[in-house]
Amino acid sequence: MTAFTPSDCISVAIHRSAQPAEFAASLRRSFERRQIDPKFHYTSARQAAEWLALHKKYSPFIKAADGTAVYDAAFNWAVENLPASSVQLLSLACGGAGKELRLVKTLQRGGKKVSATVSDISVPLVIEGVRVLTREAGLTRVDAVALDLLETEELYEVLTAGAGQRDRRVVTCFGLMPNVDPLLISAQLASLIRPGDVLLVGANLVPAENYEQSTHAVLGEYDNPETRGWLSLLLADCGFEPGDGEIRFAVESCASLPELLQIVSRYHFYRDKAISLDGQTLAFSAGENLRLFFSNRYTPALLKQVFAGAKMKIPGEWISAGKTEGVIACQAR
Repeated sequence: MTAFTPSDCISVAIHRSAQPAEFAASLRRSFERRQIDPKFHYTSARQAAEWLALHKKYSPFIKAADGTAVYDAAFNWAVENLPASSVQLLSLACGGAGKELRLVKTLQRGGKKVSATVSDISVPLVIEGVRVLTREAGLTRVDAVALDLLETEELYEVLTAGAGQRDRRVVTCFGLMPNVDPLLISAQLASLIRPGDVLLVGANLVPAENYEQSTHAVLGEYDNPETRGWLSLLLADCGFEPGDGEIRFAVESCASLPELLQIVSRYHFYRDKAISLDGQTLAFSAGENLRLFFSNRYTPALLKQVFAGAKMKIPGEWISAGKTEGVIACQAR
């Protein structure tokens, strides 16, 4: 029998925004509004596993010939613009932490001593982020927090608790921009950045030329059996059955930024349906639809516009040749 060691355990701080009572109430409110927050598709172990498989198959970061090169160029820039010898990584919506792993290794090659905090709404994904950065990057200190980024008012304090206050920070937001309101997330991220820190934001893009047509062209990355199966996991967990309705995909405008297009998944009800959530009965009528998921598709200019609007300067931009993947660097003005 192998002896127990402290390294056999992973400690995850679970903020109140991700704790069961608030989580259940938030899910119920999403169904009441007929607009499901995309965060609810990443939280269980099975959802996280199926999303990671989808990411590997469809993500431009992996599919584009220069997808990884775009990020590597941004990471090399970060090394040059973080002169301190100690750097703290704050990873927001860490997902599988593959991009963060490349960043940490780049920082280490640049002579930086790196500590990290990984965060996500999904506890399984936070655990995966810790595993990747400790085992594959050799980090000895990786803090982990499960939280809802937009529901955490004291975000700075939560993410930097116990961290070295003098360390320069590189904040990463690589997987979140498609699934959140652009104005809310840019303001929240701006609140985290101190003078001298670097924020790296990644996003799936489409070319500005023929923007609407280009957005329709990537519908197949969502309108497929694998994505339908992944989105259906939440419906099944909440008591929906085959035959209650069907999932349809379309391109729509973002409510808070109409010039931004979204790929939207809606669940259309074939028949009346009632489910029980958070101790309450929710009723749906045949003919209704429920927004199940959305994914923003930025152009390079729209991505920069969102963060310039949050009063941040943008000293760096790296875009793949096909304009399907991009990273921008942001700093406090």
